[in-house]
Amino acid sequence: MSDMTMMKDKTMDRVAATLAAFLFAAFLLALFDASDLVSWSYDLPINRLTEALVIIIEKWAGWMEETGLLAISETIADWMQWLQELSF
Repeated sequence: MSDMTMMKDKTMDRVAATLAAFLFAAFLLALFDASDLVSWSYDLPINRLTEALVIIIEKWAGWMEETGLLAISETIADWMQWLQELSF
């Protein structure tokens, strides 16, 4: 293999790893930050697609609250806020 081919392979591996990390982060945000997701959806322009999206997001947030996962995310957010307020 030439050096150029090896560099392209490494670049594509890095791009794939970055994309996977981004998608995982987006999944975690959707999972643990449902209330902010609802707020965000209310700011979308109104049309048939976004109306359906808002309904789905509201159902998702309701499910998160019913299962108790919303409380976990709020606890994590409070803990992160506490860490940010620490001074050394």
